[in-house]
Amino acid sequence: FQVYSPDVDKTSVGLIQLNTNAKNMVNYWSDPNFMPLNTAAGILAKNTSSLVALGASAWVNPFNGFVGYKRTKSEYTAEQIIKTLKDQYGFSDEQAKMINMAYEHYETVCSTSMIPKTNNQKIHEFFSNLAALNEEYGTNFDFDLDFELKNSGDPSKILEDAKENYEHNIIGNVQKIKGNFTPFNMLGTNPSTKEAVEFFYNLGVDGQELKEAINEQHSTCKSDEKRDFVHECAILAVMSDTFNVRKLGAGFVDDINAAIGYKGDVYSGSMGIDDIKSDVDAYNLYYRMRDCKDGNIWDTMTEYNIGVEDRSINGSKEFLEHFGKGDAEKGMEKIKEDLDTATPITNIISKDKDPGAIEVCKEKFLDHISKESGVDYN
Repeated sequence: FQVYSPDVDKTSVGLIQLNTNAKNMVNYWSDPNFMPLNTAAGILAKNTSSLVALGASAWVNPFNGFVGYKRTKSEYTAEQIIKTLKDQYGFSDEQAKMINMAYEHYETVCSTSMIPKTNNQKIHEFFSNLAALNEEYGTNFDFDLDFELKNSGDPSKILEDAKENYEHNIIGNVQKIKGNFTPFNMLGTNPSTKEAVEFFYNLGVDGQELKEAINEQHSTCKSDEKRDFVHECAILAVMSDTFNVRKLGAGFVDDINAAIGYKGDVYSGSMGIDDIKSDVDAYNLYYRMRDCKDGNIWDTMTEYNIGVEDRSINGSKEFLEHFGKGDAEKGMEKIKEDLDTATPITNIISKDKDPGAIEVCKEKFLDHISKESGVDYN
């Protein structure tokens, strides 16, 4: 059993130097057509003895956790994959087949790329489009990022400017928004609902029909006590959006990954078992997908879901071990401390919410992961 510990992206600071125009920076790593990091990694791998090829299917990327792969053949049959989508999320047989077909078509497109996409690029592109099929996530808000980046040769100064922009520009504008707001649609790199529908049509899948399937599951998962598929997709999209300048700036005062997941749900004052399960499992899925050695993120998802179904994987314990760097008890302490700490974005999420309801959600979440993991939180 391997623990995939979340870590601060230490390489992010250096990578920001690649460009100092903030409006461009925000899209670079997520844009499938702009992959200078992959290109650089391939050149370095070919010419540096310490960076060697991992077989014919992959180049070692010098930036921690990001490797470009040509996907290997699936270890699972279509029937097995479809069964996990039905069992864990409650999709119908036809809906599960359509989602699996969408990924197979997406992987076919990826396999024709001259430069293999990193796991993170795949996770972000595919799952951000799935998430955006839901209007809650597909409603985008544009925040001005045209702020002055001083001392562009010093990465720490650039991030200080990004922090200032987040605190004084983005958060200030978010507070004025009426309607649906999530950390997903704040980042500026995720598609609109219309763009997501077109994305799947371009893959040869009926985007409108897929949208209806995703939203039907979202509307019934709470009553069916299944995981919330679109919520997991949004979490995966945000967690994989690693080099987003807005997210990097926010990192000084907020944890956007937590805000799109468990912490945001707690501070919303409304948290069902569907949210709790997905908040836990999406975290685990992200680190497993990011670190899978053959680039087959879909197989990685299937493997995890099978393990959750037959209980060979304890998702709550794995979740805690992420935060405790292998120690579930320390992870529980970290989660409790995190949930007790309000931040700018949780203040926005919890605005006009009943403080008592937030405390109830906090207890529900901690109680669930405690019972599932066997780690006491009192």
